[in-house]
Amino acid sequence: MPSVRFGQCCVAAFVLLAIAAAQGKRSSIRRELNTLYPPPTAAEVKRISILTPNSWELMILSDGSGRITYGSSNSAGFPKNTFVFDKIVRDLRSHVWSQGHFGKDCMVVFPERDTGQPIRDAAIVIELFHKAYDARQGPGNIEEVWEKKPPATQPVK
Repeated sequence: MPSVRFGQCCVAAFVLLAIAAAQGKRSSIRRELNTLYPPPTAAEVKRISILTPNSWELMILSDGSGRITYGSSNSAGFPKNTFVFDKIVRDLRSHVWSQGHFGKDCMVVFPERDTGQPIRDAAIVIELFHKAYDARQGPGNIEEVWEKKPPATQPVK
């Protein structure tokens, strides 16, 4: 019955966050949840995804390889050791903030938490996208869309 406990925990967390949001106390509930269920350590994280408001995604795996994607069909891979994964995780965590919004700000997703968190300094995100783009290899169809719609820190209007 572990799935029932997990499901009950998720429902409880959702209810607490809804109540806290209504009362304007969302950050205090988030701190309490982080105390009860601390975020995974850098060693426990196996991959991260970074999203921009204009539909770019950068997935980085723990070996430093990954994939850069625009929309659902334009992508290219990059090799192992392109990134130092533990450093990227630490850097991104240090730039997470609670004031951002999905669709408006760059986001980082730690799959262990299964939630996106806004990044305060979008310049770090754009720098990561450029590094991945420069390291791309193998088959891919991303060059044309990169030239027309590069990763941006603001939604395209």
